[in-house]
Amino acid sequence: MAEFITRKAIVYHIDRIIKDAKEEIVLVSPYIKADDETKKLISQTTREVAVDVIYGKEELKQNEREFFDQRSVKLSYRKDLHAKCYLNEKEAIVTSMNLYEYSQLYNDEMGILVSREDDPELYKAIHEQAMEWKEHRNGVDAPAAGRRKAGVARTQKKSPPVSQAPKKGYCIRCKADLSVAKPIQPYCDGCLASWNQFKNEEYKEKYCHICGNDHATVRLRPLCRDCHRKYKGVLEFAAS
Repeated sequence: MAEFITRKAIVYHIDRIIKDAKEEIVLVSPYIKADDETKKLISQTTREVAVDVIYGKEELKQNEREFFDQRSVKLSYRKDLHAKCYLNEKEAIVTSMNLYEYSQLYNDEMGILVSREDDPELYKAIHEQAMEWKEHRNGVDAPAAGRRKAGVARTQKKSPPVSQAPKKGYCIRCKADLSVAKPIQPYCDGCLASWNQFKNEEYKEKYCHICGNDHATVRLRPLCRDCHRKYKGVLEFAAS
């Protein structure tokens, strides 16, 4: 029978799915920032285990890309991906949790653990959906150096690199000044208390957390496009 699990159990079973795999590992997560233990377990898998990572929403950070590339992990990108599931040839987890260190430590999460032996039809449905996303991906990532060697044109204008975080931020709901720019918590105390009543990650807010300009934002995407491009390598962002 399928089993209901919450955050700590989800983390435990994801680790077990990776550790116990004999044939395949499929990790489906829109946002990827694996913790050290997850990376260690992936590094310890044998060559006989095929490892696939399906992600979306935003480009992998360079250190994540390099880690997966060094271990011959196959990366598949789906721009509209929002589902999160993790499976091997015996078990699968369908969950709200991204493969993201912050989520694994702090977020309120839930999921369903499914055994292929106990629930073969349910496991099969989860596995087939993951395989469909893998086969009908929008693209396969290559290391950044590889893209440059291939001469892929870069059409998007990039902001100058930034080495330091901004000195302050703004509440994305009321534009109150905040002493620290912190995209993982882009509200003043009063607006945070209001947001916590419902915890709707996609509730539309009014302002950019960094520049304070009028912009349609939500908790998970609290910056305007220009500020996100400018500070995405400097600031820590939450993930759904």
